[in-house]
Amino acid sequence: MNGECDYIFSKKPQTFYINAPIFGLVGAKKHDIDLGMPQCVAQMIGAKVFNKNRNNEILTIYGCITTGEEWLFLRLDEQEVLIDKEKYFIKDVNLILGVLQQIIDRN
Repeated sequence: MNGECDYIFSKKPQTFYINAPIFGLVGAKKHDIDLGMPQCVAQMIGAKVFNKNRNNEILTIYGCITTGEEWLFLRLDEQEVLIDKEKYFIKDVNLILGVLQQIIDRN
């Protein structure tokens, strides 16, 4: 795999180097959440491999695809990608921030 990530959240404090990615955020292409799914899953797998290669076993990696208006969250456990049944919308920004806070709190 190669390519660039849209956005990455890391478990470690601010640094100029990526050292413990836990979350990848993908901007949906053409405002279509489904088109962003392969890229998001690839980023999540890449983060898991990155962490493993640095002996930083983070069991769960999270991801999100967004059009800016619509948000869909994913979770990678072991070898399984789980997709949230619920889509979130920017008008409910408190719900989106709540999901992000739960991800941070779990790590």
